[in-house]
Amino acid sequence: MKRRQLFEIEDQPWLPAPFRHAIRRYLAAAWQMTPLPGIWAKHLAAVLAETGVEQIVDLGSGSGGPTLVILREIRKSGRHVKLILSDLYPDLHCRASESEPGVEYWPEPVDAAQVPDALWGVRTMFASFHHCSPEVARGILRNAFLQRQPICIFEMTSRTFLSAASTVLVPLAVWIITPRVRPLSLFQLVFTYLVPVLPLLVCWDAFVSQLRTYMPEDFRAMTADLIAGDYCWECHQVKVPHFPSPVPYLIGKPIRPENAIR
Repeated sequence: MKRRQLFEIEDQPWLPAPFRHAIRRYLAAAWQMTPLPGIWAKHLAAVLAETGVEQIVDLGSGSGGPTLVILREIRKSGRHVKLILSDLYPDLHCRASESEPGVEYWPEPVDAAQVPDALWGVRTMFASFHHCSPEVARGILRNAFLQRQPICIFEMTSRTFLSAASTVLVPLAVWIITPRVRPLSLFQLVFTYLVPVLPLLVCWDAFVSQLRTYMPEDFRAMTADLIAGDYCWECHQVKVPHFPSPVPYLIGKPIRPENAIR
């Protein structure tokens, strides 16, 4: 299936902030009900160990997504990892950074293709890389490569017919999962159940997300000219229980001298 650069409503600057925050909080709750946080935690822990980095810089964090769950999984192994959440449209009302020690929400907008020097560490993007156009996506990868910073791109969507077709069930999922949203506001309840705007918005964005997802062959094309002896790329798909199709991921990391033979 050919990738299509359609629009997601959450990306639009004209979307009122309460709707954007409500969508993000629903997605954060939905993420935590899948096996993906545990799967990605294993991959991310391996990158932290191989690079010797003890800080994660999450790009496109929204309202926190699965990042805190992943951080807790990593810390179970004894690693004292710090986390910085960031976004192009920061959610200044996000309480994710208040519930976990060693977590900070960066208050200024962060362009993932031009990450400030002050933000160093393993860069992560969870279910957000597909939002980027091919030009922006390449810029994000090039920026990490040129700065020799590790980067992990993890998706929960897949550009397959089966995954796209499965989005017809999204409104039902929104109605079922919304009571788990935290914090759960009256706004979220009203526009989910009384005036069901949020289920429709999430359904559209979910459908478009599948069509916009970059697959391993796209990752290989985008990194074809980002080659150096001290940096390597890894892209694959992983099967997830109860998901209609495997989901893709991309990892870029500098090679430490002691690991150069691997």
